[in-house]
Amino acid sequence: MGAVSIPTLVVAVLAHRMDLITANTLVVAMAVGSAVALLAILLAGYAIVDLWREGGKGFSNAFMGMIYAAIALIPLSLVVIGSQQHPPINDISTDMVTPPALTVGATASERFSPEHQDLQKAGYPDIVPRRFRIAPHELHQASLLAVQRLGWELVTSQPPDLADEPSYLLAEVTTPVLAFKDDLAVRIQPDRVGALMDVRSASRVGSQDLGANARHIRDFFEQLDSVLLETYGVTTPSFEVEGPISDSNPLPEWQGDKNLLNDAPTSELFPVPDLKPSLN
Repeated sequence: MGAVSIPTLVVAVLAHRMDLITANTLVVAMAVGSAVALLAILLAGYAIVDLWREGGKGFSNAFMGMIYAAIALIPLSLVVIGSQQHPPINDISTDMVTPPALTVGATASERFSPEHQDLQKAGYPDIVPRRFRIAPHELHQASLLAVQRLGWELVTSQPPDLADEPSYLLAEVTTPVLAFKDDLAVRIQPDRVGALMDVRSASRVGSQDLGANARHIRDFFEQLDSVLLETYGVTTPSFEVEGPISDSNPLPEWQGDKNLLNDAPTSELFPVPDLKPSLN
C-alpha cells in the first residue's frame, strides 16, 4: 500500500502540469495519496510488531512499505511545517487599504480585513509600497521587462497615456513543482518623488499560500531592481514608506551621493493645468 501512494502523487502532479486535471482535483488527489500513506504506515507498523512477536515471513516487505509511505508523506510534512511558519492567508499586497485589482478593468479591490492586515504585517513586514525617482511610464516599462525575465505570463498591460498618469499590469505566476497559478498585479501611480508602486499577489486555490505570494513580490522587486540598475547604470534609492507624504510621514533623508541632488523645490510653485500634452 505504501508503494501505491507514491505513484498516486506523481501521476496527479504530472496530470496537473499537463492541464489534464484542475488545481482543486490535484489537491484532492494529494490528500488521498497522503491518507493512503498514513494508513500504510499504521498497517506496516502493526505487521512489524506482529511479526516480531509471533515470527514469520514478510518483515522486509512491511519495512519497505513503511519506507515508501514515509517518502509519500514528505509533501504533507512540508505543508504542515510551512503552515506553522507562515500566516494563514493567501492574498498579499503592499497596499492593504486599496489593494491593486486582480481583474482587468478594475482600479482597486476592497480593503483587507483588520485581521488580515495584522497577519500580513506580522508575517511579512517587508511587503510595503515602494517609491522610485523615475517617471511612471519608465517604471512601467521596467516592470514589463522584469515580468518577462521572471518567465511569468503577462495577462494585460495598461501603460500610462501621459507621463504622469497611473499604469497597471497583471501577470500569471506558475509555481515550479505543482504548477499552481497565482495572480500578480502591479499598480504604478505618479508621486512627488517620481512613481509609487504597489504590488499584489494572490493564490487561486487554498486558504494559505505557505509564503508563496510574498516570495513572488520579493522576486519581482529583486528583478525590477536589476532591470533599473542595467537601464540607468545606478539607481537612486527607492523608499519604502506607507501612506501619503505629509508632515507626520515625511520623505527619508537622502543617503546617496549629494552631487546627484538639485535645488528644485519639493513643492509646486505654479499650478499644473488639467490638460497636459500627450507623449505621442
